[in-house]
Amino acid sequence: HKGIYDAIDIWHQVSKRLPRARLTLLGYAPAWEMKKIRDKILRLKLTNLIKIVGFVHDRISVYRYLRSSKLLLFLDHEAGYGLVVAEALAAGLPVIAYNLPLFGSVYQQGFVTVPFKNSAKAAQQIVTLLSDMNSYNKLSEQARNQAKVYDWQTVSRKFYQILTTYGKKPISLS
Repeated sequence: HKGIYDAIDIWHQVSKRLPRARLTLLGYAPAWEMKKIRDKILRLKLTNLIKIVGFVHDRISVYRYLRSSKLLLFLDHEAGYGLVVAEALAAGLPVIAYNLPLFGSVYQQGFVTVPFKNSAKAAQQIVTLLSDMNSYNKLSEQARNQAKVYDWQTVSRKFYQILTTYGKKPISLS
C-alpha cells in the first residue's frame, strides 16, 4: 500500500525523458518483498537509476536524504496525516502524490496530485517539474510556507492563545 511498485513503473517512464534522474527508496520491506522489488528494478534495467537504502533509523540521515532530493514521490494508496510529507515540505521539497484526502485538507499547498495509479500522469508531472525551474521554485516556496503552519513555535503560540482565551471563561465539555 506504499506504492513502491508504482514508483518503479513511474521512474521507468521518467528515465526515458530524464535519463540522468535518480530515485532513492527509503523504507522497510521484508526480505521476500525486497527480492521482488530488486527483480523488478533489474527487469526494467533501472539498477543505475534507482537506489534502495532500506529503513533509516537515524532522523538526521533521513533529513539529509530529503535535503539532497529534488522532490518527494508520495504514492501511498491510503494515508492519514503523512508525516513524511510534512518533513519533505519543511525541507522545501515539492510533493508528487496520488489524490488522497489529506491533499487539500491537511496540506493546502506545495504539492501536485495525480489520479490514483496513473503512472503516466505522475511521470509527466515529475518531468515537467524537474524541467521547469520557475514552476519548481514556486512549488518549493509553497512547500516551505505550508510547513510553517506545522512549525512547533507557531503551533505552541496558537495553543497558548487558546489556553489564555479559554482560561478566562468556563469551557463546556458537553
